[in-house]
Amino acid sequence: MPTDEGSAPWSASNTLNSSGNMENAVASVSSNGLVTGKTAGETTLHLFGRRNYTSHNEATKKITVVEVEPKSITVTAPTKTEYVEGESELDLTNLKVELTYDRADLEKYYGEDWATVSDDQLRVEVSDYTVSEINQKILDDEQYIVVSVVRAGKTYRGVFSITLKSKELTDIEITNPQYKYIEGVTELDLSGLTVKANYANAESEFVTDYTVDTSAFDPKLFNEEQQITVTYTHAGRSASKTFPVIVYGIPVLSVDNGGYDGNWTADRVV
Repeated sequence: MPTDEGSAPWSASNTLNSSGNMENAVASVSSNGLVTGKTAGETTLHLFGRRNYTSHNEATKKITVVEVEPKSITVTAPTKTEYVEGESELDLTNLKVELTYDRADLEKYYGEDWATVSDDQLRVEVSDYTVSEINQKILDDEQYIVVSVVRAGKTYRGVFSITLKSKELTDIEITNPQYKYIEGVTELDLSGLTVKANYANAESEFVTDYTVDTSAFDPKLFNEEQQITVTYTHAGRSASKTFPVIVYGIPVLSVDNGGYDGNWTADRVV
């Protein structure tokens, strides 16, 4: 067990007009002499009191603080128990963690007074707990957050449940890629395509794991606009958008057509 050296917190002085108190890492003593244990260990507590106008009394008391093993742990869930995918920090507002002790375990420390300890005193709220993290892989289903408290060398665990809701996809917005092609091109140039997903319960975001139905592209369909579909799927919800492309065919010219000036289309191909 840790041991505090128990040094006095001040120098004696006849200006003390009431009993003082001391607090260290192991325990504290109030002005009315009530000792409160803070952690298991040994220490010496000091108490000063005025004896008369010119002198004072000093008392010391060596004490040992023993950590009793709790009987059980009780966890009251915090107010917020629903989160949206991507949220990783728990809001622990109103989380309450209590340890309950067995009355019989107090007998050897309290003597004849052990039976007078109230039920409320046997149930102690604590704040030195730890909690597990939100599992981002469990969506739209109940998951459990583990609350842990260490006492007397043992770990006590309780749980409360939360739900991590998936982002509710509503639609997508796209930036169209290249529109114009010339005969001979066999694949679409998608380098300029961007896709932004919009959600009902979360902020919009640009995504890359979308699909493009390139099978709908016919490189031999000339001078006619084609629609290519982009689809994004998330957590079982899908949204689609189309973008247009056109393939200009190279005209076939007669060798004796001396009047052709090279302008086979009015549109500039990029």
